[in-house]
Amino acid sequence: MAAPKKNLSPNFTYASMIRSNAADRLKLDNTPDSNSLKNLIELCKTILEPIRKAVDDNPITVSSGYRSPRVNTAIGGVTTSAHCHGLAADITCPRFGEPKVFAQFVANFLKENKIPFDQVIYEHIGNAKWVHVGLRHPNGKQRGQVLTIKGGNTLVGIV
Repeated sequence: MAAPKKNLSPNFTYASMIRSNAADRLKLDNTPDSNSLKNLIELCKTILEPIRKAVDDNPITVSSGYRSPRVNTAIGGVTTSAHCHGLAADITCPRFGEPKVFAQFVANFLKENKIPFDQVIYEHIGNAKWVHVGLRHPNGKQRGQVLTIKGGNTLVGIV
């Protein structure tokens, strides 16, 4: 599939949503199929753009958007990962603050503005910290879950 136009939405590019250090390192294709691309566009427009606007247009860094199933397996991702369908992104907003504070803001913002979502997860693995935000589960559900994953444990809420 040929790459679409440069931007999937005003502030999120195709390249930023499919970039993968693991794919580059392992020389794995990380090109989304047409359905995953459609999902990425929806994720950018309905979740990521409103969040960016809410943080006064401060840049949001996407560390992981779409992951092909091979890339997902290579990094040890779960087999049910929404990333494999273009339905999730791992993000930070350094100018806003620490990822934990950003995660709480994102969860509150989405809920207060009645923006349907599947998950907001504050992930803390070693020294790496980020916010996973999912549009919907691959089964179509939008569970509205707010979780923390830290040290291999999954906890309810941002803790």
